[in-house]
Amino acid sequence: MELDTKDMMKEFERVAKDRILSGEFAKEFMALDTDGPGTQNKLNELYRWAEESELAKGDTKVRQRLGLKNL
Repeated sequence: MELDTKDMMKEFERVAKDRILSGEFAKEFMALDTDGPGTQNKLNELYRWAEESELAKGDTKVRQRLGLKNL
């Protein structure tokens, strides 16, 4: 399978530079404990979102077809 990953790599680089390396993500995440519902609530929300994603659903189907245990 061949995929054109140029756009995906550009997006990864943008997120890494603008959100992670700049410290913006860390500031935003740490502020949850003082300004919002707390980091644990946010993590649980992100876990639920990830479990319901198309990628997770596809992963489950592939694992079932291959007879592998779900993570």
